[in-house]
Amino acid sequence: MSILDHFRKPRTNVVASILEFPAIDTDGMIKKMKLKELGRERGERNLPSSDSEVFDAVEQSIINEIENEAKTQFSSYLDHQKTYAERAGDVNIQTLILGVKTIAADAITDLERKTQIGTSDLYSRKRDLIESERDLKQFRERHALERPARDYGEKTFKIGILIFILALEASLNGAFLSKGSDLGLIGGVFQALIIAAINVFLGVAAGRLLFPWTLYRDIGVRILASVGIAAYLVINFGFNLAIAHYRNAISVDPFDASSLAYRSFLSSPLGIDDMQSWALFIIGLSFSLVAAYDGFRMDDPYPGYGQRMRQNLEAHDEYTSEKDGLLAQLHLIKKAAEEKMDDLVRSIQNRQGEHNFILKKSDALKQSMIHHYVHLESAANTLLSYYRDENRAHRTSSVPARFNVRYTFDHPSLEIAATVSTGPAQSNEVLNQVLEEIPKHRESLHNGFRKAYAEYKRVDDLVTLELSP
Repeated sequence: MSILDHFRKPRTNVVASILEFPAIDTDGMIKKMKLKELGRERGERNLPSSDSEVFDAVEQSIINEIENEAKTQFSSYLDHQKTYAERAGDVNIQTLILGVKTIAADAITDLERKTQIGTSDLYSRKRDLIESERDLKQFRERHALERPARDYGEKTFKIGILIFILALEASLNGAFLSKGSDLGLIGGVFQALIIAAINVFLGVAAGRLLFPWTLYRDIGVRILASVGIAAYLVINFGFNLAIAHYRNAISVDPFDASSLAYRSFLSSPLGIDDMQSWALFIIGLSFSLVAAYDGFRMDDPYPGYGQRMRQNLEAHDEYTSEKDGLLAQLHLIKKAAEEKMDDLVRSIQNRQGEHNFILKKSDALKQSMIHHYVHLESAANTLLSYYRDENRAHRTSSVPARFNVRYTFDHPSLEIAATVSTGPAQSNEVLNQVLEEIPKHRESLHNGFRKAYAEYKRVDDLVTLELSP
């Protein structure tokens, strides 16, 4: 901006001020209203008359300028106070105060509702657990078992051993049997795989279905199991001996090995003169026994004990999981409610600080308006004094007596206009009251949680009492 532009800028009747409202530019007003010229002109004419009791036209124009400025700034003052009042209403903490109580009440209702639903499921799980424990206890007493059920590890590992045995036996015997197969080594391995599968199947069946029953309490069952084991050993021995005869027959006549092996087995079971055939017999017999041992170790050696123990552990895990899940839900409800209450407390404190700030700004605006009224009155008297002094200096008659009376500005009441009415002391009192009540609501929440927690404990005691002998 150039210097010429600065001088071309139109002057106003106000100058910058540190107040909320602009100050009157009295020098500018004197020039604008031509008070010096009018004072001289009217003084030379001895106007106003010495007995004048009311403002003349010049004085009245000064008063009108001041009062119009006062009305304009008072309107701005009302707009500002209205804005403060609206902002104070927006940060009202009453709704948040009610929110704290509502959060606690809603959480207690959720705890009660969750408990009513959860107790039914927990009751069923606890009943299944107690019945399972009772069945396991009766089983142990009935069979005189004092030791816990044995766990020999994952069945996946045991099955892996069987697969390894099957593959190893098939690969070892495949070379022995390949001579009698039209497909050579592939055909021999396929035959060996079938033979190995039969050996493994017989061994696992005997180990799982016969061996455990030799430990059974009933002597009759043990005898039958022993007979079954003897039958397995005979079958296993005979089957692998027949396979050895078949291998021996292959070396004599590969094209009629089956018939030759059948006749040789019936006429002379142990009449095998080939070491590879005897090796085939030993491998098959040994691997079948290993499979039997592996099958025997797949579960507790006493029949039915391992199954009942697993059922009991499963019932215990299901009950524990159900109870832990229900208790976790109670904790989540309580924690969520506490977090909401903490957030509301922070919101109340923040809003209270903002509310107090608004009150201070409203009061500062009010004080600024009061000071501005004083300034307007002073500016009016300055303008009147300038006009009157100029008038007095150029008249020959005495001045009116009112020239020596100071003008008093009658402004509207600011108490009525101040719309933010809640004082800081009252708001802080409400805040302190709320902060004192929050621990009570929090304690009621904790009481509701403890009550729900105790309800699950009551289910434990109730089911135990119902199923006790």
